[in-house]
Amino acid sequence: MWLKPFIILLLIVCACGENNLDGPVENHYENGQLMSKISYKNGYPDGPSETYHQNGQLRSKGTFEMGQVTGLEESYYENGQLWSKSSYKEGKRHGPDEYYDIYGGLRWQGSYDMGRQCGEWLNDGNMETYPKCPHFD
Repeated sequence: MWLKPFIILLLIVCACGENNLDGPVENHYENGQLMSKISYKNGYPDGPSETYHQNGQLRSKGTFEMGQVTGLEESYYENGQLWSKSSYKEGKRHGPDEYYDIYGGLRWQGSYDMGRQCGEWLNDGNMETYPKCPHFD
């Protein structure tokens, strides 16, 4: 399973138990460059989230709801090229999932059903079949 950069960053930056962060929070690299911009509500990530590479390029963008990733999450290579597009529901991959190489070519494509692969998957040019996917909302 691929760990998304902004999730790793949240584990480093946020100790949500006793923390009552509210509103947007920015973190910066030692050189002053923006590292992340994450919205919080009652101490949990809630709302838009963006992380950045040290060169200033967008690393990832997505949305949280009460600490869980929800909706579309996109990640990017340091050169700005799209790396992945994943759909989430209640913190789990749910819906279409795509990964690209650094030149923009499709490497993997398929779908998830609440964290489990389903349907037809393209994996580095090979087709793989998993249990049928439900209709995604």
